[in-house]
Amino acid sequence: MSKHSKTMKFLLISFFCIALLINSINPQNAPPNHQDVDHIEDIEVDETQIIITTTKHGPVEHLKIHIELVDIEANKKVNPVDLSGLWLTITRGRYTIPFLRPDTWYGVRFRSENLINGHTVIHEDERLIKTHPRGAEPNLGVALMGIPPSLGVQNAPYPTSPVWTTFSPNFGQIAPNSGVSGLNQPSETHFLGPEHPKMPGNPGNVPKTPLETHNTHKGSEHNAIDVKMHRSLDGVENFESLYVTVAWKEAEQEKRTNLTTGVVKLRVICDNSETKEEIKLKGDEDSVTLEITMDQKYDIEEMDTAKHQIKAHITPLKCHKICWTTDLVLSSGFGDFTKHLGSECKEISGTTSTTFLRNVKKVSVIENNLSENELVVETEVQESEYGIVTLILQKLGGNETEEPIKKTFDTASSNGRFVVPVEDDAIYAVIYNYVKTKPFHYTSKAHFLVESPAVNSTKPSHPLVDVSVIPTSFDYKHDKPDTVLKPEPPFLLISRSKNYPQSDLLVKIEPFCNETEQKFRLEDRYPQHQIDAVPFLCGLNPKMYFCNKNGTTWQKCDSTLCFSTSVLIGFDSFEADDTFIFQSRCLNVTQHFPPLVSYSSTTRFLSYFLCVSLFSILSPSHFLT
Repeated sequence: MSKHSKTMKFLLISFFCIALLINSINPQNAPPNHQDVDHIEDIEVDETQIIITTTKHGPVEHLKIHIELVDIEANKKVNPVDLSGLWLTITRGRYTIPFLRPDTWYGVRFRSENLINGHTVIHEDERLIKTHPRGAEPNLGVALMGIPPSLGVQNAPYPTSPVWTTFSPNFGQIAPNSGVSGLNQPSETHFLGPEHPKMPGNPGNVPKTPLETHNTHKGSEHNAIDVKMHRSLDGVENFESLYVTVAWKEAEQEKRTNLTTGVVKLRVICDNSETKEEIKLKGDEDSVTLEITMDQKYDIEEMDTAKHQIKAHITPLKCHKICWTTDLVLSSGFGDFTKHLGSECKEISGTTSTTFLRNVKKVSVIENNLSENELVVETEVQESEYGIVTLILQKLGGNETEEPIKKTFDTASSNGRFVVPVEDDAIYAVIYNYVKTKPFHYTSKAHFLVESPAVNSTKPSHPLVDVSVIPTSFDYKHDKPDTVLKPEPPFLLISRSKNYPQSDLLVKIEPFCNETEQKFRLEDRYPQHQIDAVPFLCGLNPKMYFCNKNGTTWQKCDSTLCFSTSVLIGFDSFEADDTFIFQSRCLNVTQHFPPLVSYSSTTRFLSYFLCVSLFSILSPSHFLT
């Protein structure tokens, strides 16, 4: 095959593929959908009839129209309409259903079916309408001329059909090919769901009067249901939740029945999500209220420190809008029919509230009338409140699997005094958890240690830390050679008690003997800590062997050493604060060390001379002479 032939073959194949592609994307060859057949545009309502106006899409040869009405109160079908073929060539686009009951709810089912491009296309729609009550303003022009009510055969000469006749909306003009004139009578239009967009007509469509020119008005059922957003319920303000109340309006109080239901579909719109909720209001209910809870952002401002008063600026954290649609639903034995009443969206605004917080006055362990120890937490608040206080007590040094003691109190039914029984001779890590529930949620927490004394004592028999001194005696002799290792300088040794091997402790030493405050942790890796005692002891006796003789001036210090202990559990520190019962522990350092004795050369000589003299006096030879 020549190169020229290959090129021609390639061009032919390319042209064929492009043509096939263009043909496949041609809108005329695309499969039709339900929008390509007739749709309801409008329903005109009178006392005893309705007129359904539709679009005209697609050919009429294979068009089938089915209209079904359900009398909801009577629970029966009335006046079914089935049209196809020749009938639709003269009636298409306008269908009148006569002989209806005044002031009655009807469910309308509309079905259109057509064969388009070899595809069967079906569209179905449902509407809910209500005929006008008897006594509405009549069509005087038609009545005076003796013309029967319009039965809606458009563009047909009267009386082409005994059932389907034409009603012209033009006053004083002859309808085309009808010979019938009429008044432009006001009519009521009822819609179910959002209005469907008008479909472009085909060339065979007859020009129609636009919907906007219809003289229509909405009935009371369009405003039958009231939807309100509020924060107050039964006179109580809720600053954290939002209430949505759905209620029948007063005009509808006597019209609703057990067949009537109001349906409100809510959407709570948040930053990255959306929550949906549905409220159903039955005919025998006056109103239904739904509480919507959401995460809030709190900006707390302290108003009065002495009275523990705060102000909270509360705004939604992530959800800022609520939208809803309102529908009226009537039930029958042939299904439910719905009328869309409207849609609305509202922003969720923030709010502000002030309140007083509960304050802890005193924490103590006392003995009750049964000689049993009790933990007593006394609190106060400036106003009556709704809140919860929870006390959790974890016994230290006990069995690791031992469950903590937990007790919850309702502040509204208490006098502010919360009591929990405790064991004798024990130390507890206590969590005080306070939750204020109204007017808004506020949580505070405190951690502290409490000591339950042993029997016939004011303290537990096993403190958290043990204190010892090194050395236990000062008997070092200065006449030893310098090569001999001298004892280490004296110090205090603070150790974690062996009774609390599972507890990590934080010890705070108050300023002692010109030293600043010290803090250290006692745990498994470092169960003890040394405190230098040289400055203190040399201030008492600068001639001790461990005191520097090179011109150092030692200042005499207070002999009292105080320290406090905290327990670390997880990320929480249980403080031994002076405002609670677990006071700082103090000791007299002088009493813990042995007596301070300095050994000078004169002292050593006198001691030696005294010993020799006593030995010679008390020797047996002395008694024999």
